[in-house]
Amino acid sequence: TDVAMARTSVLQCVPKSMTSNRTISMEPTALQFYQHGVNRRIDEWMQSHPELAAHIDLHCQTKSSDLACLGSIAGKWATIDMSSASDTITLPLVKACFRKSPLLRPLICLRSDATKLPDGSTVVLQKYAPMGSTLCFSSMCILFAAICELASRRTGREPGINHYGSRVYGDDIV
Repeated sequence: TDVAMARTSVLQCVPKSMTSNRTISMEPTALQFYQHGVNRRIDEWMQSHPELAAHIDLHCQTKSSDLACLGSIAGKWATIDMSSASDTITLPLVKACFRKSPLLRPLICLRSDATKLPDGSTVVLQKYAPMGSTLCFSSMCILFAAICELASRRTGREPGINHYGSRVYGDDIV
């Protein structure tokens, strides 16, 4: 039906490097339009939030790169670069983490729930959002930053003790 097709992305391969490709999903145009609006609001909120701004910047990887470099030199910072990071963000995780947030409804309503494969078949998505969704990167950053904060607190670091308890830029975590 047309309603089902409205939330179906199309799988595409794009160059990742000179020797390998990356799969992304081309989101339906209407979803992209609304995803951009919601993502802009998420970005504004994160930039104005002192705690989140200390951990996440959706526009610049420089602070993360600087800390990673410092970590290599001084040994004070560890780095994590996840492979297939967007695949680790499941729909149930997003629902659980954002359940008390006004972001929950737009995050759920503006996601593709299926992807059309090159052979013409369609698969229902179990993950939250594929690479190619405008909301994938910002959601991933928020969730990974939250996991880092939880890990820091559980290992004894008090909130606010260190301005950069962690730094997240997509799947690059310091």
